[in-house]
Amino acid sequence: MMCFAIAKRFSILPLITWTCFSSSLCANTQAEENYQSAKAYMNADGEKKDLVRAYELMRAAADQGHVDAKAIVGYLVYTGTGVSRNENDGVRFLKEAADEGSSKAAFNLAKILIKQDTKKSEEALAYMKQAADSGMLQAELALAEWYYFGENGSPVNYPEALKFYERAAEKGNPVAENAVGAMYYYGTGVPLDEAKGTRYFQKAAENGMARAQVHLAHVYLMGGTLPRNKVEALKWIFRANVQGEVAARVTLRDLLTGITEAEISQALKETGLDRAEAMNIEDDKAPPPPRY
Repeated sequence: MMCFAIAKRFSILPLITWTCFSSSLCANTQAEENYQSAKAYMNADGEKKDLVRAYELMRAAADQGHVDAKAIVGYLVYTGTGVSRNENDGVRFLKEAADEGSSKAAFNLAKILIKQDTKKSEEALAYMKQAADSGMLQAELALAEWYYFGENGSPVNYPEALKFYERAAEKGNPVAENAVGAMYYYGTGVPLDEAKGTRYFQKAAENGMARAQVHLAHVYLMGGTLPRNKVEALKWIFRANVQGEVAARVTLRDLLTGITEAEISQALKETGLDRAEAMNIEDDKAPPPPRY
């Protein structure tokens, strides 16, 4: 069956009325309308925001077969947003949507399965991989970490970790850029390539990643892939320090005995940062275990 448009022209303005001759196509159209209306209620500001009405419309769209609506209904029901919470029903909707190709549903379902039962790690890994293979950035990062650290029941697998970190890095994600840089620079699970690692550190540092800024400062201090340059090292340490990066404060403490006031002044001038904030080393908290 096909859906035809029948145009009826009047004397002033043309008017097109749509008549549906296929029940399945009309159902799809109604499902999409319900889905879009539900999103409007969810994303509205102030008094126009109505999560209860949003759920009602989203549920209608889901019942009409709208895959994205099923994914959202699963999340709403699981979290109890706009409707009474029911974790089992939420998982059921998410699984149905994921099995029909929804990457968002697969991502959320993977996280829920791990939280619910560690024995479901194999199933969770499969759903996370489904989401990551679709190009979903959050899933690429999550799966890369699972493989890198051997988390959530997945084995340590550096080649797979690198693959998904690189996919995320190609999208300009600074966390992934830093991770790829660390793997290459330190030869973690991949052949050592300090030059390639440095390039990724530079990308991540320029994108504001504090830990990458510390890595890059160390490259400038050690020399090799970049010329030794204390001022450049200080500039990156200062930038990381004002973000509260503990590793920057530890490095700065070690640096203070080997740098001059002229070098400090030049680095502050070129970064435009406040001296007191950039050089704050009063936080004595122990640095967390380095992840990259």
